[in-house]
Amino acid sequence: MKKIALVTLCLLLGLLVSTSFGTEITVFGPNQYTRTTGAPDVFTDMCAATPGEGGLSVKNGELAGDNRTT
Repeated sequence: MKKIALVTLCLLLGLLVSTSFGTEITVFGPNQYTRTTGAPDVFTDMCAATPGEGGLSVKNGELAGDNRTT
């Protein structure tokens, strides 16, 4: 009986831990910055986020997906 309870507890904890690592959220954007003619454009933006590990994804090209490189 104790063995079954222990195995069940381990399986439930394993499910909870594995689902917590697969979270992806967007904290900023999507924003579109358009290049103008003349001198290079400089864009500055800020966002609020919780400190920790994260990733940044920048996509170059049209919003519809045309001429896009990642």
